[in-house]
Amino acid sequence: MKANAKLSDIVELSWGLCNQGLEDIYGKQGVSGIDIKVKAAWKITKGSPDIKVGIIDTQPLLSHVIFKQPIIEADEEISIVSKNPAYFEEGYSCFHGTFITGIIKMIAPLITTQSYIIDSSNSYDLNTIVSFINEAEKNNVRIMNCSWGSYTFNEDLYNTMKKSSLLFICAAGNDNRDTAIAPYYPACFNLPNTISVGALNSRGEPWLSSNFGSRVEVTAPGALILGPIPSKDKKSFIYNSGTSEAAAFVTGIAALILSNNSKLNAMQVKDAIVSGSNNGLYSFVNAYSSLSLVK
Repeated sequence: MKANAKLSDIVELSWGLCNQGLEDIYGKQGVSGIDIKVKAAWKITKGSPDIKVGIIDTQPLLSHVIFKQPIIEADEEISIVSKNPAYFEEGYSCFHGTFITGIIKMIAPLITTQSYIIDSSNSYDLNTIVSFINEAEKNNVRIMNCSWGSYTFNEDLYNTMKKSSLLFICAAGNDNRDTAIAPYYPACFNLPNTISVGALNSRGEPWLSSNFGSRVEVTAPGALILGPIPSKDKKSFIYNSGTSEAAAFVTGIAALILSNNSKLNAMQVKDAIVSGSNNGLYSFVNAYSSLSLVK
């Protein structure tokens, strides 16, 4: 599969941003209106470069077009391709970080991102992550995206996050497990400055592999999400699924909220995200509703 579009078309092509009820790549019809209401949110703010968002992930390909100019004003041509390694410049080592960072910039295009590099979203040193959090505190980072995790509780990481002023947006995990029985960390640290994020599809249903349960606080778009890849042409996008993607959506919303009111602390931003979500739809996040709560 390969199709051409313009970068500014991403908003219409990504159901999580603007769901028009189109068929997905497997022919399943979406439900119009099930999205994060980013167009309405952008009438309030498109982000601020003064807001720094940290991303603990693999190295993103920052030469990709998504990082060169805001999607809201870009006429650059892009390609939507199949998940074929032939398209990759750096291979899968850069895939996850490029994809997750790209989603955040798609939602909050004018913010500043700061990458904290790990080798893999499935394999990382927790001591390094603890040092990243401490470094981020010194660098005035306000939000940390955590699209990674494990089922093993780590006390050092817990204590570091507990005492931090950052808001941590955490993927709930991709194993279709009940987090009340099998808690996934750091999503399930149950701290006032962490948010555990599950994934829904374009029909408002839980993504089939998303972890679930009482310890998942909100859900966000996570099934067949359009995002950038570290491609040779530096302008290619694919569809991918996971609670990693869902967490990135919530991080983008948190960045918009702080851009609109930088005086809010982590707990206040979390409260706006949770309170603005749709309780009748698995607490699905709504950027516009959350922003409206903290004008």
